[in-house]
Amino acid sequence: MRRLFIIAVGFLVISGASTALAQGQAQPRPAPQEAPETEKSRVERLSEGIELPTGPMRVELWAVSERRDYYKLDPPAGGPHFSLMLRTRLTGERLIYLSGCGDLILEKMVDDTGKVLKSIDDYQPDELTKVKSLRSGKTMLRLGFAAQAASVEASSRKASKLDLIKGYVNVVYAEKSEVIMIDNPFQYMGGYIKHPVLEKLGMKIKVIDPEGKYADKRVFAGIALQYEGDTTKHIRKVDFYDSWLKPMYARERSMKTPEGAEYSMFNPVGGKMDCDVQMLLRYYPVIEEERIPFEFTDVQLP
Repeated sequence: MRRLFIIAVGFLVISGASTALAQGQAQPRPAPQEAPETEKSRVERLSEGIELPTGPMRVELWAVSERRDYYKLDPPAGGPHFSLMLRTRLTGERLIYLSGCGDLILEKMVDDTGKVLKSIDDYQPDELTKVKSLRSGKTMLRLGFAAQAASVEASSRKASKLDLIKGYVNVVYAEKSEVIMIDNPFQYMGGYIKHPVLEKLGMKIKVIDPEGKYADKRVFAGIALQYEGDTTKHIRKVDFYDSWLKPMYARERSMKTPEGAEYSMFNPVGGKMDCDVQMLLRYYPVIEEERIPFEFTDVQLP
């Protein structure tokens, strides 16, 4: 009788555990959380075994190359292409905190014949302040710099050097990131995603339908996000999860609407998105902006 009692009790315990497990499986997993990135933890993690660059943030001239095409027969439509490539390196003690970087802005670039290869007048207004997300990583820190390049008109045939290269680079620094979860971002199709954090930081993220084919649908090949103002400077990364918070790996591409407006297209790998998708936005609550000027003179041409 005692054996039967023990067996019965054991059965009740095992059955209770099984029931609890089954109930637990019916509950979504908690939202992914990211440990706070303090200055110490991030520096130690990224700089382990790496000698970080020192000195003020600066733009160093790396290389100059020119391309000239010769066609013995008739050249293709558009004619031969003559161009000069300027390569620089952005480096300094704050490289580890670099979260965003703009293109090389060449205010004035002239060779020793007086030919102007590039000037500030050649840029569109938005190009002068545009910044792309660029998170410092092991590879960049191991190299000790962020490489940049700009293509301009080739110098004069009679030129032997560049008299002046003057310009600047816009950069953004951030020391830590935080996360917010957006349920069903498709509910904001045609409008801006609403969240207290986004409103507080002045971040504007619009969900667009660039090709006009997703209206009144529940299944989508991807999601198109358009960032306005300084929003890009605050964004670190965007991830997506299904209703059970299983990661949906998405490929990000920079695109343009027929009107020329830029947006980011996220296409899931091997699947589609629906209205149960959740978007995890990693963002920088505090950023610092800086304009790094540079000037090079008497640069030898190749």
